[in-house]
Amino acid sequence: MSQGAPLEKVDILSRDSGSRDSDEAGASLPFSQLDGRLPAIAFRRAAGEGASLQAAWGGEKVWRRLGVVAPGPSQLSDFAELVHASDRECLTRALENAASQYSGYEVRYRAHAKRDGESWLREEGEPVLDRQGRVVAFEGLIHDVSGGSHALAKTLERQRDVEHTISELARRFLDHSAEDLGEAMLAGVESAATMAAASRAYLVTMKSEPPYEHQVYAWQAPGSAIAPPVINRQQTRKLTWSFDIIRQGQTLHIPDVGALPDDAEPEARDLEARGVGSLLGIPVRSGKRLIGYLCFEREGRKLGWSELEIDPLRLVARIFSSALQRKHAEEELQHSRARLLQSQKMEAVGRLASGIAHDFNNLLTVILGFSQALLEELPQGQAIRDDVSEIRGAAERAAKLTGQLLDFSRPPRAGHRSVDLNETIETLEELLRRLLEEHTQLELELAPDLPPVVGDPTLLEQILINLVVNASGAMPEGGAVRVSTAMQDPGFSERRRHGVRPQGRFVELQVCDVGCGMDDETLSRLFEPFYTTKQGQGTGLGLSIVYNAVQQCGGRIDVRSKPGDGATFSIHLPVAE
Repeated sequence: MSQGAPLEKVDILSRDSGSRDSDEAGASLPFSQLDGRLPAIAFRRAAGEGASLQAAWGGEKVWRRLGVVAPGPSQLSDFAELVHASDRECLTRALENAASQYSGYEVRYRAHAKRDGESWLREEGEPVLDRQGRVVAFEGLIHDVSGGSHALAKTLERQRDVEHTISELARRFLDHSAEDLGEAMLAGVESAATMAAASRAYLVTMKSEPPYEHQVYAWQAPGSAIAPPVINRQQTRKLTWSFDIIRQGQTLHIPDVGALPDDAEPEARDLEARGVGSLLGIPVRSGKRLIGYLCFEREGRKLGWSELEIDPLRLVARIFSSALQRKHAEEELQHSRARLLQSQKMEAVGRLASGIAHDFNNLLTVILGFSQALLEELPQGQAIRDDVSEIRGAAERAAKLTGQLLDFSRPPRAGHRSVDLNETIETLEELLRRLLEEHTQLELELAPDLPPVVGDPTLLEQILINLVVNASGAMPEGGAVRVSTAMQDPGFSERRRHGVRPQGRFVELQVCDVGCGMDDETLSRLFEPFYTTKQGQGTGLGLSIVYNAVQQCGGRIDVRSKPGDGATFSIHLPVAE
């Protein structure tokens, strides 16, 4: 019965309402013959008397559950005391609305029960009208619905817990900066695991470029026997069935490891070996790009998750995605500031170096001129001639240094043209081999059909010579310097480092060595002018000149290196469209 639906104004019991006695006599007639078969309480309550009952029949099981003997006519007013105090107003309001709208009503309320402390009752009633069309009473049935109401109450309570967990999770990420986001991630994974009733949970953030490092935030329930998974690029390639589902942006749901299809045999072996019976994997995406996945594991089989349980966990994955995107954005801002500071520093040093180089070059011109004149006048065999030769040699080395300073401070060149990078490397090959240290070899891996790049041949030669000489010097015990070229998809370099995708196509030039490598401090200062780790053997301008030359060609340079693991210089040059 729906509350608010108007009823036809008829006397349901067809009684004569001319006197109170006739109403009471008629009221007892309809249920007297059904009394023994009624599973619910059949009732009559006078309109306007709140929760009190006027008459009641049957419903012995309901009364028994409430812990009272079915009351007699003089005790029915005590029924109001059984209704939970917090729900009496709800019942009274339902009766008042039904009376004003001449409608039936249905209402649920709690009642004090001796057995369980509390029972849920569902009351359905219809109005009884007198001959003038006034509502004088209500008659209907009272059902015991404790089982369903308890389940509903538990569902609502769980829903409130889920909403609270998600709210707290979102707030936690807002309260943390990018630097200490890892702490929030770990706490978030634990909260999500509790919400999913999982034995083990972990969030994996992924990188799609070398060195393919994965960051893992994991939580495991106390006493759980599940072994942690192996998470690396090789494992991703091995478990193709499950990771293909994740890559496509779909939820991976394995309620029973033993029921996996034949093409998921590697997954089945891995999960069974670790003691996992059920698994749920949710992709974490940034737009269309996969940046990680959130995984939940249970020890028992056939204990999968319902769709109602999975939906909130998908929302949790989106919260993690937002947090990771915020972290990447803040890191990109820091990188941008660092690049701006580096550019400003290079510009300032360049102006200073240019002024010094010009003045110093004028002095060297005098020294070189007079030393040459002395050498021409002094006869062979005199000791002083050797001294003058040393002076001239030192002046020539100083002139070479001023030439480097002028190259470093040179403004961007106009009129760049299309350059065949492979042809430039092949032309320099013989010279590069001569520049290598002893026991060092040059290896070329040039991609065929490479499109031309925008640049200046002289600048590209300068880049190659400096990088190859630098790589050779990093391998005192010998090794191979590898120079390679390859075509990269749009925005490869920037997307790889910062998740930003610039326009255009790029060609990658790599110079790799297997030398001593560099630590983080060296990497942070690598392109600073006059910074060198070769005390007494270098000017510290070589890589600064390379950086400037790459910038003038409109490209980008990245460096990957670890102590004892060599170094890889990757230069990305724009394709000449």
